[in-house]
Amino acid sequence: AELSTSMERVSGLGQVIFAQMDVGPSDTLLVISNSGGNVIARELTELATEAGLSTIALTSLAHATSATSRGSSAARIDQLAQFVIDNGGAPGDAVLDIEGVDRPMGPTSTVIGAAIVNVLAMTAALKVAQAGGQPAVFTSSNVVGGDEQNRATIARYRSRARAL
Repeated sequence: AELSTSMERVSGLGQVIFAQMDVGPSDTLLVISNSGGNVIARELTELATEAGLSTIALTSLAHATSATSRGSSAARIDQLAQFVIDNGGAPGDAVLDIEGVDRPMGPTSTVIGAAIVNVLAMTAALKVAQAGGQPAVFTSSNVVGGDEQNRATIARYRSRARAL
């Protein structure tokens, strides 16, 4: 937790990551930051915009604009991105007060964010299919033929997404 928090605040790391991406002008970068103000999210959004990519910010507008936000005076991703999706999260990403616990808990950004990302992926696949294309979709590895289908998809996109 400490390492990931520290890394998202390192100036210049966004440039290093972006330089490793194989992107083109038809690509879209989805940047996810609940607070919207961390350095790496801002850098990636700015770099993608400069490169001509479409940008989508997935953030909590309530958190990003709250008085309790730790964000710097620099622009937030909701101010930099071409499109903004508000996850509806509370400031601090904690929605539940529990008697006897000295601070709120119950983050919503992870589960809501996962749902939003999946809806975006399904919508993109629908648009590709409607245009006559075949979208790249992963199959469960727990169904017959799933591993083989996934190997073909990974081979097709490995140069663009090395983590596959």
